[in-house]
Amino acid sequence: MRDVGLLLDAMSDKSLWDFEVTPLPAGESFQKAAIRGAQRDKGDEALRVSFSNLGCKVRSDVEVLCRDAASRLAQIGNPRPDALKELPHEAIDCQMAFKAFQVLRGAAFAFLFKDVTAEVEPYIKPELVWNIHLGRHRQIGGLAKGCLQDMVTLEAQVKRVFEENDILCTPATLDAAFDAEVRYPTEQCGRDFSNYLSWMEIACIPTMMLCPALVLPCGFLPDGRPVGLQILGAPGNDALVLEAAAALEKLLDLPRQCPEPRLGTAPLNTVGPRSADEAKAHHDGEVQRRIDAYVAGDTGFWASVRRFVSAFSRF
Repeated sequence: MRDVGLLLDAMSDKSLWDFEVTPLPAGESFQKAAIRGAQRDKGDEALRVSFSNLGCKVRSDVEVLCRDAASRLAQIGNPRPDALKELPHEAIDCQMAFKAFQVLRGAAFAFLFKDVTAEVEPYIKPELVWNIHLGRHRQIGGLAKGCLQDMVTLEAQVKRVFEENDILCTPATLDAAFDAEVRYPTEQCGRDFSNYLSWMEIACIPTMMLCPALVLPCGFLPDGRPVGLQILGAPGNDALVLEAAAALEKLLDLPRQCPEPRLGTAPLNTVGPRSADEAKAHHDGEVQRRIDAYVAGDTGFWASVRRFVSAFSRF
């Protein structure tokens, strides 16, 4: 974590960031925050830590590892078994956040790749083509407006969460590492995924929460696959996230070197496309399926308009 702090300090002139960075207090640095975290002990004020799966179904032994790590973080300076709190399910509307992520990402991709033509598409990976086509759908503009309003609601929810918590911990993924020869999983934890983003839902939601997030290795499954804990802080409080991660890094004392890629000894049985053609086939019809799902789940202004038109058409 000290290396991460040093990297962030090297970028602190803002020239390498594509968004406004919250300035650190005078004399503070990210590296100092990491050092301070590594030096935390029982005499320091405890961090208020909560845990959540963000509405996602997570593999049970992955969740156990993540919960244990989060609990150990919460007990630094507060050695009580109940130091870790559970974030109430209703605290964050995770379904709304993930919908906003997919809709606004599609709209952004349509803008960024507006010059991509049908002649060029065969040379672009099909996952990206799907994102572009989703953003070009005639209904995406109205949906995006609704999602921007949802972001106001989400911002208020996040603010309330971090009025009562310093750190929110979640699993970084639904399962541990999958077969590297698979482009992305289409099945995990009893769920089927209809596009390449869905297996990353638990990481996409914090993106829409606008929270600084860091993933720290927190242990290994019996088959040797690593598991990561996602550590979130209030928007703008990047230094505290780094401090908490450094404290947990020291406590867990896991190997810090980058592991050498190797084939495992346990069969992973990952289900998912292994070629571009398979990925393209998997996304066939997904634009309309997403639009239908978003429209059906929209209870705001546009849903009211559709109900009015539907009622009027009966006469």
